[in-house]
Amino acid sequence: MDYWQTGLDANGDIGGVGTFGYRDFQDDFIADYNEVAASNYILGFSYENRLVAKYLDSTHNDFVEHPDYFVFDHGLNDLANPDYDTNEASAISVPTIRDDRTFFIGAMNYLIDVILSYNPRARIIFIGHYEKERFTQTFKGQENLFNYWDFPSIKLWSKIGWTQNQVVTNGYWSENVWYESGGASQTLTFTQIWMEDNLHPDTLITRQLIADVLTPFIRDSF
Repeated sequence: MDYWQTGLDANGDIGGVGTFGYRDFQDDFIADYNEVAASNYILGFSYENRLVAKYLDSTHNDFVEHPDYFVFDHGLNDLANPDYDTNEASAISVPTIRDDRTFFIGAMNYLIDVILSYNPRARIIFIGHYEKERFTQTFKGQENLFNYWDFPSIKLWSKIGWTQNQVVTNGYWSENVWYESGGASQTLTFTQIWMEDNLHPDTLITRQLIADVLTPFIRDSF
């Protein structure tokens, strides 16, 4: 928020006016760099508001008492750091300062420490990424996190079969709908068959598939 107007340049350094900044992520507020509503909108997604105020600190108005579980299903975007592409060890390691938030696992440790400081008996669950062959640092980082805490975890990448193995098919996507036949013969990976953009499981059938895997795991974890 300190660099709302200037943002970061292409190298990830603090740049000058006109560089691609944090403001550019919020299309609704690009016209005004100092829009108060924009800063409030972004801060609304902070852990202080989304986690502490809602589930941990009972003095807040929207507090929800005694959540059953805290479920962490993060990794892909959290590991989107340019250095991680060339220094995988940095991406997936437990940092020397265990809650160093410039590291994926450090940031996760920080959030878990916050939860446990309010409720040391809190039930915490980890969900692994749905695929491990394209974003290897994501699943390796998650595996290290799982091993570090030893909380109940599910390696989703080994449960739903969305690999990069290829299939020759006449099926095709059109406007976020998969048609099983009628198209030209093409070779697709399983992630391309299940997700039109090869990234987001945002159709009803993909959400249902994931839910069918996660439901018994979450139900039976404690």
